[in-house]
Amino acid sequence: MGFLAIFCEQKEKRDFVFQLFYGKICELFRRKGYKRKIHGIRRSLNAAKSLLRKKVARRGHGMKVFERKNRYFSLCGLNCALCPMYVGGYCPSCGGGEGNQSCRIAKCSLEQGGIEFCFDCKKYPCEHYGERDDFDSFITYRNRRADAERAKKDIRSYVREQEEKEKILLWLLSECNDGRRKTLFCTAVNLLPLQELENVMQVLREHKTESQKEKAVLAAALLQEEAKKQGISLSLRKNTERR
Repeated sequence: MGFLAIFCEQKEKRDFVFQLFYGKICELFRRKGYKRKIHGIRRSLNAAKSLLRKKVARRGHGMKVFERKNRYFSLCGLNCALCPMYVGGYCPSCGGGEGNQSCRIAKCSLEQGGIEFCFDCKKYPCEHYGERDDFDSFITYRNRRADAERAKKDIRSYVREQEEKEKILLWLLSECNDGRRKTLFCTAVNLLPLQELENVMQVLREHKTESQKEKAVLAAALLQEEAKKQGISLSLRKNTERR
């Protein structure tokens, strides 16, 4: 429980975790007959809670003012709405609100006057781009520079395309996910062209089956087949040298 609390950015979540942890400890001590030690544990947990708040405040210093309106396309060129962390509710998107993680590019944006996209900066592309695009995180970085160039030419058209892709991704996750396909679906929708994704969707909607597992297998096979035609790998590239 204490380990989970470290990652709880919102006060309500942190307090809930601590209260739950404290309750479990007290229940255990009552069973063992250690009533006198309960108050001491309470003081220790309150001290730990206070320390955690200070650490979270220091870690988030400077990031609370980092806010952006565009939740589809990140500052540096990632498609936030197609990221497993975003669709899973673990990240509010780049500059999307409370829960933003410390990011050196976000800090750089603030230092440059709060620019909306990196490509608006006179120094773009800078040292923040480079080998980082050779590997992926929760989301693929493979097309980050290319997507940024497309968005730079017409951000409205690019966002409209991302809106359509998001609809496709949410449908796949609700209708074709057997609990093992989220990363694959997110990567495929991110990398495959919209027209090819729509073709896959048409086949899936015409396929008559009520088994979600069967739909999941078919969706994965169709996406992999389409990716192969396009010469695209749907596997995330991990940086093994950092391990």
